[in-house]
Amino acid sequence: MTVLEASGATDTSPGMRSSPDRNPAGRRVALGNEDMSVGESIDAVDGPARDGTGALEARSMSQVSAPLYATPHVVTRLDQCVFYHSVDLPRSGAVKGTWDLRAGVDRYLGGVSFVGKRVLEIGPATGYLTFHMERAGAEVVAIELSEAFGWDYVPQVDALTPEVLRKRQLGMDRLRNGFWLAHAEFGSSAQVHYGSAYSIPAELGSFDIAVIGCVLLHCRDPLKVVENCARVARTLVIVDRRWPDLEGGPTCRLVPTRENGIWDTWWDLSSSLLTQFLAVLGFSDATVSFHEQEKLHAMVPLFTVVASRPSSASKTSC
Repeated sequence: MTVLEASGATDTSPGMRSSPDRNPAGRRVALGNEDMSVGESIDAVDGPARDGTGALEARSMSQVSAPLYATPHVVTRLDQCVFYHSVDLPRSGAVKGTWDLRAGVDRYLGGVSFVGKRVLEIGPATGYLTFHMERAGAEVVAIELSEAFGWDYVPQVDALTPEVLRKRQLGMDRLRNGFWLAHAEFGSSAQVHYGSAYSIPAELGSFDIAVIGCVLLHCRDPLKVVENCARVARTLVIVDRRWPDLEGGPTCRLVPTRENGIWDTWWDLSSSLLTQFLAVLGFSDATVSFHEQEKLHAMVPLFTVVASRPSSASKTSC
């Protein structure tokens, strides 16, 4: 395994845990045009998929009658949208999002070439990476949460009130609108499957690359998502928050406590945890790079794992 450190990237002190997305009292999430509190920004609640506590109810794709690919939505107004990433739209111009990857997107994606590649993207949000990879020569299929597979909520007692969930759903609607407005302005051919990375339909086919960008920290079972992507792709690109105190071993840390009330994030993960598990799956050729990306005018430390099967290896039978 190769470890690369981007120029200018630095470790952060434990105080980094009070960054915009880890503030127990009034924490922020990375989805929206502005620094909006959880419940006022994004969206991913689905009443039918939850029990009374807001916990995710397992559903198989066979239970959901929906087309494999979504029909593009017609969205023409910016005020109907919320944006996860800053983006320069061909007609609407520069739009500010919570994250701005424009100066560092190649580092974010591990320096991978997308020319002529078929790419599976998990959690496109408003599609900045989708359209970047497409412009770089990729055919992109994105999996985004559907109304039958909502956000993987932490079942915090008394936190997931109907009002919080209602605001979350409204935010998700605006997030999807942002994707489809950008899709139209870029003249994109990217396709979207509304479903869940916990259940990737075989009908989507196989891929050269699967991209999982800052998604695993929000999943109750992040290794299941990695395993599912490993079944259908030859190379995986995984990006997540870097916590220096976790690096050096295959470790993770449970984020929510009763005191902090966090319900939208499950885990802090080390890059070694992912490379070790990827090796178990047969992805023994792995490179880890460290970099920083801009979020709400602050630089946030991240890692990117790029892992592939040896060229002679066959797909895992997991």
